[in-house]
Amino acid sequence: MIYSPSTISRFGLNLLIVFALVSLGVPGLSAATDTAPQRIAVINLERAIYATTKAERRIAQLKRNEEYRTQRDEVESLSKTGQELVERLRRDESVLSETRKRELQRRITSVREDVEYAIKKLQTMEQAVVEEVREELADRAEAALEQLMEEEGVDILLRRHPNVPIILYADAKYDLTLKLTDLLNRTNHSPFGSPSSQVADDDDTTGDR
Repeated sequence: MIYSPSTISRFGLNLLIVFALVSLGVPGLSAATDTAPQRIAVINLERAIYATTKAERRIAQLKRNEEYRTQRDEVESLSKTGQELVERLRRDESVLSETRKRELQRRITSVREDVEYAIKKLQTMEQAVVEEVREELADRAEAALEQLMEEEGVDILLRRHPNVPIILYADAKYDLTLKLTDLLNRTNHSPFGSPSSQVADDDDTTGDR
């Protein structure tokens, strides 16, 4: 999941570039950091939101959806068929003609492609749900980040994202991802001054009944 520049700005993630600028010795920034130790932390916003109770509930609802279940059953059926073909080829390879071997290999390839396509459809459905939750939690996540940074005394927050390898390694003690998830869960019914968020959460709780 890749955030657009506007969304990143909403989360206050423009701070991501500060550390890089400081390390490069940009005038004004390096001087400011000399006056006091800087508390640096990292966060994976996607993981934090995906792990919230809200997101987990929505995914659970999706998995009960008939279309999703049908697609999942297709993946399981195709996978079973593919495994049977592979086992047949391995078992009978020594006695099969070259023509028959090529035919089985073509079928295995075709089934594998079908499985991959079906899995992508499932992933797309799940991704759509997560995107909805992300949009609904955008304002609250921004407020939660500000609160978390203040509570933790964080001066610079770096974004951890698999598609944006800014951070190669960070000790767990610098990672605020789990704390953000916990904060979002704890404020699930006490939104940061956002009535619309309260309505969305009420809808979530009634959706499982």
